[in-house]
Amino acid sequence: MKNLAIKGDISNATLVYMQIEVQKILLDLEKNQYALHINSTGGEINPAIETGTLLQGLGNRIIGFGHEVVASSALLIHQSCLGDRIATPTTRFLLHGIQPPPGKSITEQHRKSEFFIFEHYATMTGRTLEQIYALAAKNKYINAKEALDFGFITKIIEYPFPTF
Repeated sequence: MKNLAIKGDISNATLVYMQIEVQKILLDLEKNQYALHINSTGGEINPAIETGTLLQGLGNRIIGFGHEVVASSALLIHQSCLGDRIATPTTRFLLHGIQPPPGKSITEQHRKSEFFIFEHYATMTGRTLEQIYALAAKNKYINAKEALDFGFITKIIEYPFPTF
């Protein structure tokens, strides 16, 4: 298994990094499986949506490993890993609604993006849109056990855990 990592804020630089890595994966004739290690409080939503779309195109070759914190737009990327979605026992997850930039109001495009993302979460977790919206409205971190019960992750792995 080969390793990739996203640490820190999600931005256009994240998207560029993932575009390069996805091209390498597509050229991998051995069809190796890849672990995407994520430790991020989130960031920009559009690069996260585009990164998620790239990852989904790789099918189950990408396993999402959540470390410490997987929040906001980082959760979208984690949920776009179609292989297992794994976390450590101490990983925290945060789902919330779209938040416009300071001083701006929510636009129709924000609402469409939020619906698109929440629909994806519903598909990945097996939950209803109402359940996804209800969890997002709480705007609070959930622990790995709660994320497993909700369907955001497929398993919790004790240490030793792959590091990045």
